[in-house]
Amino acid sequence: AKKNLDIVGVDASEEMLSIAADKSKGFTEKILYLKQDMRNLDLNDTVDCAICVMDGMNHLPDLKAVEKVLQRLRLFISPKGLFIFDVNTPWKHKHVLGNSSFVLENENVICVWQNYYNEKKSKVYMDLDFFQEQEDGKYIRFSDSVQERAYTLSTWNRILKANGFAVEAVYADKTTEKTEKCMMQFAQNAVLKHKFRSDLLKAETFIAKNVLQPSTQKQVLQQKNN
Repeated sequence: AKKNLDIVGVDASEEMLSIAADKSKGFTEKILYLKQDMRNLDLNDTVDCAICVMDGMNHLPDLKAVEKVLQRLRLFISPKGLFIFDVNTPWKHKHVLGNSSFVLENENVICVWQNYYNEKKSKVYMDLDFFQEQEDGKYIRFSDSVQERAYTLSTWNRILKANGFAVEAVYADKTTEKTEKCMMQFAQNAVLKHKFRSDLLKAETFIAKNVLQPSTQKQVLQQKNN
């Protein structure tokens, strides 16, 4: 928002939107915040780029929901505009998150994080307990449960293409290297050396272009607004 951009922030959580609004108070530009489920995204106009981070797409319950989000995005991203998003991979779900437990501590908050992995669905169920220290030294406990579902690179490529997006690039976890190049770093023997191994990545970032024709998009938007 500091580069003279028009920004729209969307989240299903009123609390998260409130936090975002507080953090953007120093910006000179106005940011429109909308409380919406991304499966029912409804904007007043098109945007040049949509960004979904923190593995938001993994939190959708199934491929049907993923498709619904892509179909809504296709309406509101300008033709040749971009959708940028990151996802956790099946490899990370199985080998990193899995049936693991974590304890995280940050200033006066402690988080106990327990996972349960369903390999058949490539799904991780997460139970989180937060303990926040009060002025009297006692702790208040808050609990939350979330779940993530992961899909292979080929599935993402297929579903993006089927819903009007062309994949421009896929980048490996925390790098600016494209996925294919990063795969070579995982090669441990001659069998793997020149083999594409997207299954070994923890996360991937996709850049996808909306290939919906302008005339078609305009027609659909007009029908929506009538």
